[in-house]
Amino acid sequence: MTPSARAFPSPTCPARNTIFLSYALGWAEVLDAQDLFLGVNALDYSGYPDCRPEFVEAFERLANLATKAGVEGQEPIPHPHRR
Repeated sequence: MTPSARAFPSPTCPARNTIFLSYALGWAEVLDAQDLFLGVNALDYSGYPDCRPEFVEAFERLANLATKAGVEGQEPIPHPHRR
């Protein structure tokens, strides 16, 4: 196992949100939807890079380039507080 692979919490699927969002983006295009909702926890980004705000922003830019109409990413709870 490489050092970078050890950095992820176990068990995990690296880039899983990229996979989910890719499917959702394709389906949103079929449905003519203009919003995608992603329920990542901003506090998890230390162990899951695809939960980082920068990832969400980058995917939104990609989505706007990859679709006819473009989409707007929505985070229902962008900075939740855990108790």
